[in-house]
Amino acid sequence: KMVRDENGKPRLILGVTQDVTERKQAEESLQMSEERYRGLFNSMIDGFALHEIICDENGKPVDYRFLEVNPAYERLTGIQSANLIGRTVLEVMPKTESYWIEIYGNVALTGRSTFFENYSGELGRYFEVSAYCPRPGQFAVIMVDITERKKAEQDTRQHVTELEVLYESGLALSQLLNPK
Repeated sequence: KMVRDENGKPRLILGVTQDVTERKQAEESLQMSEERYRGLFNSMIDGFALHEIICDENGKPVDYRFLEVNPAYERLTGIQSANLIGRTVLEVMPKTESYWIEIYGNVALTGRSTFFENYSGELGRYFEVSAYCPRPGQFAVIMVDITERKKAEQDTRQHVTELEVLYESGLALSQLLNPK
């Protein structure tokens, strides 16, 4: 506020100042933290997604909505975030097996984390998944594509079975050729 004399000349200026140093430092610290988080989120090699569970009128999980995904999740699923965010899994992948919704619903509604391996027929891949509840009604997943490992395990089991059959048939043949 300015106080003037009888001729209108300024004589006194009154003002209030406020030290905003702490607020500015807090804002800068928050911005740095967000940039660090975003950098980690975008550079993860594991897929990450945040969802909210959708329940029917009886409280049974029936679907879930995508809230956020990282670039690795897009790469693992082959689906861009623009086609996921805000949409439900059954809108995006209508043939999703019910066990995915059941497992994730349990995490979102109970708060209990879980770790499992499962197959997605919709994506044609096996995934190793760690799911946890960041807040009630939501769940986050960190996932890795383990399809190649699963195929190698299946191939190994098949080879072992074939070797067992060959071994057994070899024993039978040797008993036929060398009866006692």
